[in-house]
Amino acid sequence: MLSFDEFIQIQLRQALGPENKWFCSEFYGREITDPDTLLAYYIKHGGAEACRRLYPPAAAEGAGFGEARPDRAEVAA
Repeated sequence: MLSFDEFIQIQLRQALGPENKWFCSEFYGREITDPDTLLAYYIKHGGAEACRRLYPPAAAEGAGFGEARPDRAEVAA
């Protein structure tokens, strides 16, 4: 089984890899090499979700990562 760290490394390789670079560049109509833009495109256009479906146990290990957290006022109430 994949660890959560391995799962993240797979996602980074996919997001920064040639296939995503091609799709992202096609979307923007120019060559995209900026890692932040590639990651944003990967996430917004379903790459992260598709990876989660391929590796559900590893994704579950990091469940809650990046999700919105209640602010302190909500927790105190």
